[in-house]
Amino acid sequence: MMRQLYILLLAAFLGFSNQTRACNGLSVNLLSNTDLGNGQYLLTIEVCEYITNSPGMYSSGGPAGITGILLTVNGANIIGANPSTITGISQGTTVGWTQTASNQIEYGDWGSSTAPLILGYGNSVECWTFYITVDSPAATVDVLSSSFVGSSPPGGGMTSVGGVWGCGVTVIVPPIACVVYTTQNISICSGEDYTYPDGVTSTNIMVNEVYTSNLTTGSGCDSIITTNVAIVSATSSSIDYTLCSGSNYTYADGTVSTNITANESNVSILVSVNGCDSLLTETITIVPEYSNVENINLCTGSDYTYPDGNTSTNITVSESYTSNFTTVYGCDSIITTNISVVTSISSTANYSLCSGDDFTYPDGITSTNITVSESHTSNLTTMNGCDSIITTNISVIISTSSTVNYTLCSGDDFTYPDGVSSTNIMVNETHVSNLTTGSGCDSIITTNVAIVSATLSSIDYTLCSGSNYTYVDGTVSTNITANESNVSILVSVNGCDSLLTETITIVPEYSNVENINLCTGSDYTYPDGSTSTNITVSESHTSNLTTVNGCDSIITTNISVVTSISSTANYT
Repeated sequence: MMRQLYILLLAAFLGFSNQTRACNGLSVNLLSNTDLGNGQYLLTIEVCEYITNSPGMYSSGGPAGITGILLTVNGANIIGANPSTITGISQGTTVGWTQTASNQIEYGDWGSSTAPLILGYGNSVECWTFYITVDSPAATVDVLSSSFVGSSPPGGGMTSVGGVWGCGVTVIVPPIACVVYTTQNISICSGEDYTYPDGVTSTNIMVNEVYTSNLTTGSGCDSIITTNVAIVSATSSSIDYTLCSGSNYTYADGTVSTNITANESNVSILVSVNGCDSLLTETITIVPEYSNVENINLCTGSDYTYPDGNTSTNITVSESYTSNFTTVYGCDSIITTNISVVTSISSTANYSLCSGDDFTYPDGITSTNITVSESHTSNLTTMNGCDSIITTNISVIISTSSTVNYTLCSGDDFTYPDGVSSTNIMVNETHVSNLTTGSGCDSIITTNVAIVSATLSSIDYTLCSGSNYTYVDGTVSTNITANESNVSILVSVNGCDSLLTETITIVPEYSNVENINLCTGSDYTYPDGSTSTNITVSESHTSNLTTVNGCDSIITTNISVVTSISSTANYT
């Protein structure tokens, strides 16, 4: 491993104006140390090499030529470098640079003795400016130059390091204000959570927000990170499709709908390019298969051209034909045409008219004051152009005249056929009604009304006192003790009133007392046939008998006994 030669130079902390020489040839100047933010730092380093321009190859002022420069940054990694072209030299070679390690770059061909970077034939000093970007504040930078070497050691204090002749300088990079400002822009989906660099978590974020995290870098510098969170809302879109009935369709989310016969829609929840929800509504409108049936009536022998252009000629019998089309949507359209052959129509119409009426036939001809039956033939054309023959037969109806007889009870009302009413009819009467028949002709009806008077009759009845009686009209009289009568209003066989007067005569109960005087020891037969013998004391007996009309007859017989009279008569 190659040993490096260092000559330490401490540069002032403010302003970088000091140059450091080594080996009487190499000079390194730290022009600036800049914080770029986002954890990046820019070192601007000027490297100059003093070259002898004497005719000799070597001198004490420096080497005769430089083959390469090697820069090593201690304490940081190199992110990028941009060495400038050489300045102040009229002769020499400019080559590219190579990053040989994470913290090291090589300009030219360091360590070579055959590929000179510059030759000492121009100015006495040649300089390069290196712009090196590193990922943290660097502590020191080592700069080595390699000399073009001949068979003898170069002058100017050059030292051999592993067979390479050259000079080395170490530059201390002074510290700068150690604050790193970083801005990061984050896009998340609406409603998501986000954890910021300092560990704070914001949940269910629905609107844009800005948050500042105050941290410390690994090198001890302040790190201020501003995080801008932008909310990406779910996108919503729709697409309409028109399909034929019975079609199949696969929606954006992979859902398959088969044999679709009615309108439908589906919402596919997809993921957009930013990883958020994307709602796609796909609406399918079904175009039904057009199927129509046309019914056509034609006269015998007609021609007809179907919807698809085919023509059928001299049609004499009914026929059916199917025309197959495709709609503008590419769906089937089927038209079935049914042709019915219409033959000439022959019909008969019969009409009944009143005598003297007029009539207009189907062909428009009018016959007036028709008094006898007649017939007429009308030759017409149907709406589809075919023949129509109508025979009209007219029958004449003469006026009717009739007589109707009615028998009514005295005092009845009657409504005649023409609607006229006669009330409380007491005597016979006649009325003539002038009407119109169902066919509209005259109808004369004579109505004779005969009055039937009410009948009168009477019946006498003899009843015992206290009897009950039910009259003919259903009236009931109970415990009759006096004469009475009742008039029953009945209906006779002809439906009129029949008045029946029923008179009741009361036969009173017969009650008699007989007082009889008998001599002691006499016999006596009472009215009821009972006999009392050898009557010696007074007695009484009741005989219960029935009169000839069936009523009670009570006879009380009181018998008084007359004793023998014994007397003395003295006469002077």
